[in-house]
This record gives sequence, C-alpha cells and structure tokens, in this order.
Amino acid sequence: MNIRIEELVQKGQGLGHMEDGKVVFVSGALPGELVEVQIMQSKKDYITGKAISIIESSPDRCAPQCPLYGICGGCNLMHLKHSAQKELKKKIFLDTLQKFQLLDKGSSFQMEKTVSGTEFGYRSRVRFEVQGTDVGFFQSGTHDFVPTAQCPVLDPSISRLLSQGDLIGSASQGKVSVCLGDAGPIIGKRQGELTVKGHRFPMSNDVFFQSNVSLLPEMIDCICTNVVGTNVMDLYSGIGTFSAFLEDEHDVIAVEKDPNCLKQARKHLHSTQLFTDSVENFKFSNWADTVIVDPPRVGLDRKVPFLLGRLKPSRIIYTSCDSVTFARDATMLKKQGYALKSSRIFDFYPQTSHMESVNILERRTGK
Repeated sequence: MNIRIEELVQKGQGLGHMEDGKVVFVSGALPGELVEVQIMQSKKDYITGKAISIIESSPDRCAPQCPLYGICGGCNLMHLKHSAQKELKKKIFLDTLQKFQLLDKGSSFQMEKTVSGTEFGYRSRVRFEVQGTDVGFFQSGTHDFVPTAQCPVLDPSISRLLSQGDLIGSASQGKVSVCLGDAGPIIGKRQGELTVKGHRFPMSNDVFFQSNVSLLPEMIDCICTNVVGTNVMDLYSGIGTFSAFLEDEHDVIAVEKDPNCLKQARKHLHSTQLFTDSVENFKFSNWADTVIVDPPRVGLDRKVPFLLGRLKPSRIIYTSCDSVTFARDATMLKKQGYALKSSRIFDFYPQTSHMESVNILERRTGK
C-alpha cells in the first residue's frame, strides 16, 4: 500500500493515515514523502510498517553512510540529513512539552540552541554481540544476529576492533562491552581512566557513563553554570560525573543505588557525601538549593516529585534521555510548585532519534 507521510514522531517513525483514518507508523520514511509500505504488524488502532519504495522523495533525504543501515538495529535516521535531524528532534521535544501542557501561555520558557558535534565517529561506549568468530549487533526488535565489519558512528579506535580477535577472546555469555579510555579502548572487564575537562575518571564497562564524551564537557558546563546556592544534591549520580566539577565550590550530596558506580566515585571524589540508596527510598534529611536529577530512560520513580516538593530546592536541573518521561515528570513537578524555565537539547546520538536534554525548573514564588 502507498502512504503519504505527514510527520516524524518518537523513535523516528513516519506517521501517515490509511483512507479509513487508521494510523500507520512507517520506518525509513520522511515527512512529505509518498512511500510504498510493507506491513509489519497490524493492531486494532494502528499499523506499523517499513518503507520499501520511495515514490516521492523528500529534499531532506540522503544516502545512508552504512551498508547495514536498515538491517542493524543501531541507527534509524541515517536517511535524513543531519541538519534536518536536529530540527526534527527539537520539534519532537517541543511537541511533547506542548502535549503535556508545560508551555503555559505567557510563560517565560526558553528553548536554548541545540548543542551538536560530529555526525559520525562519536560513540565512545558500545556492547557487541558475539557468535562464534563473528562480532556484531542484533537487528532492531529481534535476536537476529548481524555480523558487522565496521560501524561509522563508533569512535574509530573502537570500530577498528571489529576486525580484530581481541573482542572474541574477551566475550562473556556471547557479549563484550567496550568503552573509550585515555590509553585507548577498554575491553570487557579491564579497567582504565578517561580524562574529561582535566578531571580523571576511573573507567570500566560495568558502570554507566555518557557515550558521547566529545560533547560531555558542554553538558557539564551547562549544568554547573545553572547551579544556584551552596548546597547541591546530585541524584542518580552514577560515578559522580557532575559532582566532580561541583564539590570544590559547593557542599554536595550524591545518591546512587548502584554500588559499582559508588565504588568508582570514591576513587576520584574527595568532599562529596556519597550514599548508596535508591532516590525514592533516600531519607531527605538535608535541604538543598539545587537538585540535579539524571534518571534512567524510565524517568523518576513516582514518589520522587513529591519528595522534591517537600525538600523545596530553589532549582531542579533535570537531565533526560527521554522527552516523554521527562514531560511526565515535569508535569508532576509543576504540581509541586515548579515551572519549566528552559531546555537545551544535546544531540549526543546523530543518525538516531535519541537525544539528551538539560532542563531547568524553578520553584515559583510563594510555593
């Protein structure tokens, strides 16, 4: 069947409608295009499919720079020019805020300029699948193995490992993780260090760390310059990426439930108070001027907005990797007396629909 694509939505899918009005989500399609669609799944309210032929092409379409694009599950926007990718992400983000009624009429909300870098060779962390003597990835939404000889979004020093046997020998249960270190790629269970903005972080594959280190300094600067007051709480703190640049001038409390992360944090933090606990169960006996939250993709536990409402920090800095869960949480924080003042997108993952954002929420006067 042929479908006219109206817009791109979450996950980079094109949205169109059948003649009877039923919604169709199409991968590999762009706004304005007329595409032939192969149906992948038919549900009561919608259909999912993929574009198998472009009948009328968008001027923003480009040739993918990877022979496995559309097969490997890693990228979903490589057929869209990078400049258009950035505009798309901004539109999706703002549409989501609007849907959750976070952009009140007459509000002083400001959408800051998107921070972006190189289109390729940016990714500094990855987990490979290993089958026999082959290394690669799973196809999107499946466990179908795709052998991979090179990956254009990986840091070149990591991509080169795909043709070397070192990865296969380091695999455990059919997987091997690699992250970038100062001395080169850190493979499997090995340890190393990574210097960011002059600070040396202990680095390993068993803890979370941002996977675009070239743009990380700008995110750190954005967060640190928006901190107000003396007392700071760093929630979902990981290995203390933000605390490292705040503890010299602020009294910092960091809360992280992963003991491996806090083990690494203790190696490089000096005055930050570290607590091993989930944020929702942490006893908030201290007050804070600024609270930083950097939750996983699922967002805040539903208890956390109420806990922050009782803590009453002047400012909340919310770092998000999912615009929908952020908007949901910001709506809950709005009920606790906070207004969204500004947002900035960090295009950490070109060629994909994923994005990071730093969002500033301030406590309304009298709340």
